[in-house]
Amino acid sequence: MIRRGSVILSRAGTKFPRTGFTNCGRMAQVSLPEFPVWGLVPKKETGASALLERFPDFDGRGVVIAVFDTGVDPGAPGLQVTSDGKPKVIDRIDCSGSGDVDTSTVVEKGPDGVIVGLSGRKLKIPDSWKCPSGKFHIGLKDISTLYPKSVAERVMKERKTKVWDSAHKLAVANAVKEFKDFEKSKSSEEVDLEVKFQSDELEARVEVLSAAERTYPPFLIPSADCVVFHDGERWRACVDAEGQGDLEKCKVMGIYRETLEFSSFSDRDVLNYSFNIYDEGNLLEIVAVPGSHGTHVASIASANFADEPEKNGVAPGTQIVSIGIADSRLATMETGTCLIRAMNYVIASRLPGFPGPPIDLINMSYGECTSFTDSGRIAKLMSEVVVKYGVIWVNSAGNEGPSLSTVGVPPDLADDSLIGIGAYVFPEMVIAEYSLREKVPEMPFTWASRGPTNNGARGVSLVAPGAAVTSVPNFTLKNNALMNGSSMASPNACGCFALVLSGLKAKKLPYTPFSVRRSMEVTAKAVDRDCCFAEGHGLIQGIPICIKKTSELIAKFPCKRIMYFEFLELQVDKALDHLLTWSKEPVVNMNFVVNVGTNRMSGIYIRGNYGESATVHERSVEVVPMLLNDEEADTKTKIDFDKRLVLSSSASWLKHSSHLSVSFGAKTFVIRVDPTGLKPGVHFAAVKAYDVSNPGLDWLFEVPVTVVKPEPVTEQDGWMKSYEKVHFEPGVIKRHFFLIPDGATFCVFRMKAPVGEKSARFILHCVHFKNDESYRGMHLNRVISISQDSSEAKFIFQVREKLTLEVTVAKWWASLGSVSADYSIEFGSVKPSISDSTLTIHGSDGVTRVDVRTELSQQEILPSISLKQHVVVLRPTEWKLEPLGVRDTIPGGGRIYAVNLSYNLHVPKSGIEVVPVCSLLGDYLYENEVESQLWMLFDSNKRLVASGDAFPANYKTKLDKGDYVIKLQLMTQNRGFVLKVRHDKKELLEKVAADLIMTVSMKLSSAINLDVYPTWNDAITSGKKFRATTCSKNTSVSAYISPFLPEKPVKLIPVGHMLTGTICYVRDEWMKKACSYPIRFVIAEHPKKNSNAAGKEEAGKGKKKDDEKDEKKTDAFKEAVRELKISWIGKLDDEEARRKLYLEVSSSEGDNGDGDKLDAHVAYLQSLSSKVDLCKEEVEVDPKKLDQIVEGRLDEAGKREAADAVMQALKFADATDAKVIRLIVRHALALGHRARAVKYLWKIRSGDVTGVEGITAQEAELWAAKLCDELGWPHVSRLARVSIPTRFPPTYELF
Repeated sequence: MIRRGSVILSRAGTKFPRTGFTNCGRMAQVSLPEFPVWGLVPKKETGASALLERFPDFDGRGVVIAVFDTGVDPGAPGLQVTSDGKPKVIDRIDCSGSGDVDTSTVVEKGPDGVIVGLSGRKLKIPDSWKCPSGKFHIGLKDISTLYPKSVAERVMKERKTKVWDSAHKLAVANAVKEFKDFEKSKSSEEVDLEVKFQSDELEARVEVLSAAERTYPPFLIPSADCVVFHDGERWRACVDAEGQGDLEKCKVMGIYRETLEFSSFSDRDVLNYSFNIYDEGNLLEIVAVPGSHGTHVASIASANFADEPEKNGVAPGTQIVSIGIADSRLATMETGTCLIRAMNYVIASRLPGFPGPPIDLINMSYGECTSFTDSGRIAKLMSEVVVKYGVIWVNSAGNEGPSLSTVGVPPDLADDSLIGIGAYVFPEMVIAEYSLREKVPEMPFTWASRGPTNNGARGVSLVAPGAAVTSVPNFTLKNNALMNGSSMASPNACGCFALVLSGLKAKKLPYTPFSVRRSMEVTAKAVDRDCCFAEGHGLIQGIPICIKKTSELIAKFPCKRIMYFEFLELQVDKALDHLLTWSKEPVVNMNFVVNVGTNRMSGIYIRGNYGESATVHERSVEVVPMLLNDEEADTKTKIDFDKRLVLSSSASWLKHSSHLSVSFGAKTFVIRVDPTGLKPGVHFAAVKAYDVSNPGLDWLFEVPVTVVKPEPVTEQDGWMKSYEKVHFEPGVIKRHFFLIPDGATFCVFRMKAPVGEKSARFILHCVHFKNDESYRGMHLNRVISISQDSSEAKFIFQVREKLTLEVTVAKWWASLGSVSADYSIEFGSVKPSISDSTLTIHGSDGVTRVDVRTELSQQEILPSISLKQHVVVLRPTEWKLEPLGVRDTIPGGGRIYAVNLSYNLHVPKSGIEVVPVCSLLGDYLYENEVESQLWMLFDSNKRLVASGDAFPANYKTKLDKGDYVIKLQLMTQNRGFVLKVRHDKKELLEKVAADLIMTVSMKLSSAINLDVYPTWNDAITSGKKFRATTCSKNTSVSAYISPFLPEKPVKLIPVGHMLTGTICYVRDEWMKKACSYPIRFVIAEHPKKNSNAAGKEEAGKGKKKDDEKDEKKTDAFKEAVRELKISWIGKLDDEEARRKLYLEVSSSEGDNGDGDKLDAHVAYLQSLSSKVDLCKEEVEVDPKKLDQIVEGRLDEAGKREAADAVMQALKFADATDAKVIRLIVRHALALGHRARAVKYLWKIRSGDVTGVEGITAQEAELWAAKLCDELGWPHVSRLARVSIPTRFPPTYELF
């Protein structure tokens, strides 16, 4: 029996697993401290626990949260029912399209009750199924693509052990033994071709089995047949995940929203999935969870454990809508398609006629860094969800800190309508979750993103606990797990918002996203551990802080009315009267939009770039009061609105008017910012507006102002700043801001521990950027461990002159104890003359000159150029504009359109790493006016190989040799398109689509180096090359680049393609990365060799033109005769005549040299086995019969001649030549050498050999499978056949 706070050991001799104490034969009681379960899912710190103790029914009941994430597993612990017994997960959708199955093929069952699936397997329809129409929609899905990586690895390993390893190891052992025994038995002097071919056959068996080990195990999970039908009441579907064709064993389920049915593919994977069915059964959506993130997030917000309430989420009464925005094809990356579909769903839920409850809250623990926030279709729609449809959107702020301005999108939007949540850690969390030996003070996590955003907003609005131990999906085979990040802080905050909404709904009080957010912000607790950039307005608070803060406000501004949100939590005497009075105040539900300057920023942000913090600035601030869904809001409310506001700020360096009269419409005032007297560092203040008639409201809106005052680094400093014995505690951050000196191009950071100091862990984060530029453009983020025994940590990185560089040194939050450290920052210069630092050379340009200047200090210059990628330029081979389906319908009317484009790509060599890029659209997702861009790369068999979206550098893929198709989809609404092209301007739309170029960067097998010379004459004469040169301070050297590329690796690259790489200007290896810049070389016309005739003329043979013409005619005649003879080798019936003609042609010399001999050998081999044809009709023929056909035609002499002809052919062509490979296979079959035949058939199957007449890749696979059966390898044959639906899909995968 276990008690809280103590454990009783009641069995003799038992050992308590945690303490290690043993009961030696008598009853013993061990007193243990209570486990801090409240630290697993923190709720005390935000006041959620206190609120629920006072108002247990305000636990999220009546509130619906949409979780935009990887998806929520309805089978995870705590996610079955709410606290009041309602279903917890009420809908599940996958917005990515990765689970889509094309089920537009309709079949009817035969008399035997069987249908044939797209896999080719026979599917028995159970008698228990009801399908009045008798029509079944069928599709095919590779289930392994839905598996998270850990599940795929686990299932593969298990299946490989059971169905592959034992049989394969035995087959390999036998094949190796046979080959070795044969090699030992044969004489070393034997050169007989029959012996050689027998040796090749035995060796081929070993090779084929080795290749099978690499090829087939990834396909141990078969593609599943999918069946969709209507049972007379609703659509239903099932998936034959085991590939057995026994549908009786398959779980039949309806649409999840209607039935709440889900299942797992197997007991091994335990991956729960459900269905959605669209377009009258023509599209099946399999909703799985490609990661555990979303389930963990949902559990923090709303998990409900009736028997273990200490494990509950923040708001156990809420219901969840699982909206998957993670594309499993992109390693769970979000795409524009995902986000648009997700928001369309939320908007639809707020409109009449939706078959479910409206969504009240969105939690999105996703986001990316962004370059600008004043545009983008996705960003605009996010704002509409809040300001027009009234949904409260809570979003993680990011984990890219600790430097400033590292908040991503969302929440960084132009109008600051989303609520950004930062991640905090508390003492109880440290003990319960991380098992540290001692507590640490409450603080932001070191890696938490900080504001302000580029447009001046705070970025981080509030903070919440940023870690939890709670439920994860069943497929992890775990009950719970620890995860941390702002991803965990956001659902904790979202749960707090749900508690508030639950209370408001219970009291039937009006609210808007603006009133709820403002209330949360004005009642938040300012922690002041780090700064306002990490915590925003502070920590979300419940009752205690609200009581204190409201009391302070009443004392400061005596007023009979109190904001209903605060009063709701207080529940003091006469609360209801006050709430009813207060709820009628229009300003409560008002949104005040702040636009600063002509760029309509959300605040004032003076970063200090180009010395801007050394001057006084005046910014015009426009304040626009707006109602929810302002365009359709009540006009009387607008007319009656009239407020007199007081403007207040505590910063002496801010000047502004003290009062502002506001009615409905824009109102403007000016803020004067004078940073000239500020000390170096970052400074923050806010101008806040208060309603003089309702002071209890606190502020109505604010204008945040951030000023960075960089510290100059001068020549007198030696272009260096040093800091000694700087004291650090856990989580302590030291920020330094420097104005990068003129001419500086790199910075060096050094750090070490003073003598006697213990070890510690730090984060170094260095950030600088321009306006409308991502902070990731040039930043350094490193984890540093130092101790007195460690060497100096040293990092170098590129910088750009005149910008403000932030260097942040932070002690890791969990690095216990205090420590001192020494560190320094030093600037250097190696500045090329290229204005944008990217050098472009055209092959026809001649010699290119680059000047390199060292302005700050002496450097050793040694330019070197390395071209590492071949950039292939592709134009679309076809394109199509079409409206999308019901999931892509704009709520309220209208469709989203897709432009689908196709590109052909040839990869000349296996193992090449490729990166497809749609350059026109760039690295933009949220800020792009095109809603979505997604490309998928297919092999020649229509199998999906790779996918990518707006961030191409994330999707590097190694490809085998062969032909590929890239399909690109752009999504746009019908009212606009790329470059503002409207749908009704069809001719312009066609031009854009036809000209939409994709580039594919292919990594070269070895880099191509360009020569660099010290003078122009050396460059044109290939004279002496550039040697290392010492360049003194404030001097420059010139380097000359020759345009001549090595002929051999470049001759196959088409004209107009590019080679890309880097040009480095220094000799020091350690400095090279910081002193390297991009270079592009455009291929010009290739040199042409002289023809034979021209060569003869240049040799001065002196022949007359008439003689030359006669000679050409004679040569043409001889060639024609020769070709005629070759063509007749296969036509002659007389064997002796045919052989004589073959020997004559193969021994003579022609103009084409070896090519003519090869043609003769091929023709003769074809004549020897002309009755054996690897065509489709003969795939089903027993190979033994074919052997008999060949044996019947060839006697022993014929076999020797055939073998000799094969050897002669291989002298002039590779065995993988399309002309030769069919003959090699025929010859192998004639000798009964099945492994050799399989070896070459697999080359056709894999695409290594293309253009083989009469046999496709799939036919080659089937043929090889039959031969594997003959060889006694049924495990290979079986898996080859099972893999065919996956490797040779009937159609391209859907977007």
